[in-house]
Amino acid sequence: MSAGDVLRNLQKKQYDHDKKAHQDVLYLPLPDRMAHFALHLAKYTGRLAQGDIDEAAVKRAAIDAFVICLAASNALKVPVTDYFDQSEQQGSIAALGLALGRTEKLTKEIVRDWYFRQLALGSGELAKACEYLQHLEPAPYRELILDSLARVCRASIVMLTFLSADVETVVAGRWQEIEERQR
Repeated sequence: MSAGDVLRNLQKKQYDHDKKAHQDVLYLPLPDRMAHFALHLAKYTGRLAQGDIDEAAVKRAAIDAFVICLAASNALKVPVTDYFDQSEQQGSIAALGLALGRTEKLTKEIVRDWYFRQLALGSGELAKACEYLQHLEPAPYRELILDSLARVCRASIVMLTFLSADVETVVAGRWQEIEERQR
C-alpha cells in the first residue's frame, strides 16, 4: 500500500477512534480543539526535553504527536496527504520516512535531537496560531496551523521510521490502548 493510501486510511480511522474515545474533544469549538492539540504537542515536547530518555519514550512521543496531527487535520477537514508532495506518497510509508530523513541529512546519531527541535518548533507554531486566534488578531492563523501540523507529521514519520516502527501498527496499538482505558 502506498504512503498516500496509508495516510488516508489512518486519518479515517483516527476520526472513528475520536468518536469512540474523545467525544469531549471532538465536539469542542474549533479554536478550543486547536488549543487542546497545541497543549498535547507541548506536553510531548516537554517529555523529550527531560534529557537522556530511552528509545521507548521517544517512540511514544512520536506516535502521540502523529496521532494529534491526524486528529487536528480531521478537525480542519484537511487531508494529511496535503502535507506531502504527490511524488513522496507513491512508495511505502517507511520509504517516505527514509526519503524525508535523507532530505534532512539525518543519521541515527542526530535524529533524536532533530526530532525534538521539529516537535518544539511545530508545537510553538501551533500555540502562536492559537494565540492569534484567541486574540482575534489579523494573522494567517490557518496557514500557521497547517504548517505546524505538516512539520510535526513529517518529522514524526521520520522518527518512527528511524526507530524501525511500522506506523500503521504502532498507531493502531496506541488507539487500542486508549480505548481500553476508556472502558
